[in-house]
Amino acid sequence: TLLDGGQRVASMQDFVRGKRLHAEVVEVLKKWSLEPNTEPPTGDAERATPDDDALFTNKTVGRTTDLVLSLALCQRSEHARGLVTATTSAALRYLGFDRAYAIRWIRGLDRCWIRQKADLTPRGILSTQVQLTPEERQLFEAALATGDGQFLVPGDQGEGLLTILGSDAALIVPVNPSFHVPTLMLLDRAVSGAPLDPRRDRSQAKALASVSSLLQENLLLKRQRARVTKFALTDPLTRLANRGVGIVTLRQEIARSNRAGEPLAVLMMDLDKFKALNDQFGHLVGDQALRTAAEVLRKNTRKMDTVCRYGGEEFVVILPGTQLEDASVTATRIQAAIEVAGDELGLPLTVSIGVAAYKRGEDNVESLLSRADRALYASKERGRNRFSVDCEEVVRK
Repeated sequence: TLLDGGQRVASMQDFVRGKRLHAEVVEVLKKWSLEPNTEPPTGDAERATPDDDALFTNKTVGRTTDLVLSLALCQRSEHARGLVTATTSAALRYLGFDRAYAIRWIRGLDRCWIRQKADLTPRGILSTQVQLTPEERQLFEAALATGDGQFLVPGDQGEGLLTILGSDAALIVPVNPSFHVPTLMLLDRAVSGAPLDPRRDRSQAKALASVSSLLQENLLLKRQRARVTKFALTDPLTRLANRGVGIVTLRQEIARSNRAGEPLAVLMMDLDKFKALNDQFGHLVGDQALRTAAEVLRKNTRKMDTVCRYGGEEFVVILPGTQLEDASVTATRIQAAIEVAGDELGLPLTVSIGVAAYKRGEDNVESLLSRADRALYASKERGRNRFSVDCEEVVRK
């Protein structure tokens, strides 16, 4: 236990936890190519000259570490706006700026858009379009070309971005220069009137922008991965789950039914004479018929149900917690709704449906789908535009 004047300050456990946290923070910094000076401070640190007070010296490593960790907590954000808000706020909290603006600019244009701001007031800002001076536009180009911060000063003609913002000097730094429409961050000390430090402020702002760029690129990668996953699991024409998803879901629902003893039913359906409809009206109309049928299925099933395109003009609906009688009611509702939708399109659109209920201890995925398929063909043999149950009992003629 560490003592100061006889008073307990910290235990060995506190000391160990602190060292472990310090090591973890250093690893995070190294992951983003930020190399703080991790040597323990000496007595000379308090007498360091201003030149020694750079971004990654002992005197500022704590603040830099806090900044990086603060932004790292935003890596799970689902919206770019939240990342921009965290970045501009960090510029005020950790880097000593008075105001921070997020600006969108399309290369080659003589105007920009102020999208967000952080300052010492609670007032927000609407998206504002601002005309740039030729000098400001050149500095915007230089910032994107070099990836480094550029210092802006108001023009002589009393116009431009800084004049609109009422700032005597500001630092502009690119956040994601590789994007088609990049974001630039404008930082100043217009409230306190403190001067900007050309070396220190530029290096700190660049580090902040680099971390923000990484977070935004990470967000884009997550969105792209989510889209790829969605398309891999979704039928592109109908936007329903594909056959693979249907099989996996049915296997899961069978396992749940076995555990909980709950009922489970399956509908297998096929659009009647779909090949003839395609031949008569063309494939584009046939695609529209499939999309219409899919929309009817979405509207006439529950959120807990799974609707998938099984193949061609065949669809499967998985109804967890549903008795055979209730599944028959759902089949009736779907059959009638598809016929009405066909009339609205001016198409002979009807559906035949097979209904099967899961038999615990007897069925698996293949046998349950096989019984539903046999019931479907029984409906077709009896004239189509109807549903049958388990191929043995005709519920609707």
